[in-house]
Amino acid sequence: MDAKQMKRLSNTEFIEHVMEFSKHGALMQAFILQGLEKYSAAVVTDKEQLCINLENGYISGPAWVSCAEELHGLMAERLGMT
Repeated sequence: MDAKQMKRLSNTEFIEHVMEFSKHGALMQAFILQGLEKYSAAVVTDKEQLCINLENGYISGPAWVSCAEELHGLMAERLGMT
């Protein structure tokens, strides 16, 4: 897929493409899932500071934290950490 085609993909299609067609194979899937788990955990751990940092931004800090909490919980369930 060329760069022009990549730009037309939705976020979901892009992640699916990366996970399905990476030159690193299944390792890329593990990398993406690890990244999701680590980032959501970091947001949940430092949610007060994150909300302060996003106070005047375009994204609501509490909404961002809520997304992180949801994803972190789903990842924990999937990985058997609950």
